[in-house]
Amino acid sequence: MNAGILSNSAVTSVLAFAFSLVGCLLAVHSFARAINAAGPRGRFGWLFLGAWALAATAVWEMFLVAAIDLQTEGLQVRYDIISIIASIVASVVASAVLLWLVLRRANTVGILLGGVLVGGVMAVDCFRVLAAIRVNAVVTFRTPMIVVVVLLLAITTAPALFFSLRSTRRGVLTGIAAFLAAMMTVAHYIALYAIDISQPVASTVTTGILPTAIILPVAITFVLRLLLLLLVLLANTTATTASRDVPVSV
Repeated sequence: MNAGILSNSAVTSVLAFAFSLVGCLLAVHSFARAINAAGPRGRFGWLFLGAWALAATAVWEMFLVAAIDLQTEGLQVRYDIISIIASIVASVVASAVLLWLVLRRANTVGILLGGVLVGGVMAVDCFRVLAAIRVNAVVTFRTPMIVVVVLLLAITTAPALFFSLRSTRRGVLTGIAAFLAAMMTVAHYIALYAIDISQPVASTVTTGILPTAIILPVAITFVLRLLLLLLVLLANTTATTASRDVPVSV
């Protein structure tokens, strides 16, 4: 039995994409600022903000929203919150370190390879989320779909990272973020469809929290990242205006 088709899937699909889009917008604009940041501390700060937005919002929170609809008749779903928090921290740190290493030698091959590795980290995150879900049934995964998820995220993240580090134009960065968010949303729903769940058993799931319990904290962090995105965009506008106002000596 496949657990992917759900009663409110249209609503949660839109919400999942919105979460992913905000995370990707904040990430690509942060990466663009990192390339021109003054000093290693400033660069790492922007990279860490981008990694946090990408891993925590565009991947984890988006997937948790999408997985709210993970249900079939008689199936009880709970989230192991400790496992989720630990995995988010590990993902953010791993992504930030990879991006820092990429930026130290920002050549074409290095950026593309780094993008593939970051995409691989996000693909692993997809299945870490699934591993943090507790259900009263036997869960297995379809291997071909797992391969598709890994390849999709690795292939799409590489060019997205490359162009976000090579362009400062807001339109280009917004297009990159929208493309990456769409691909992430597709990948995560493929991951959901990769789940095979046996007939639910009579026992109940007593550990973990209900999926609906994460709505409020996730909504709060979503608003926080939206405010950070607006601040980053405002800072970019101010920096651009200041650079245009610098007098040119003749």
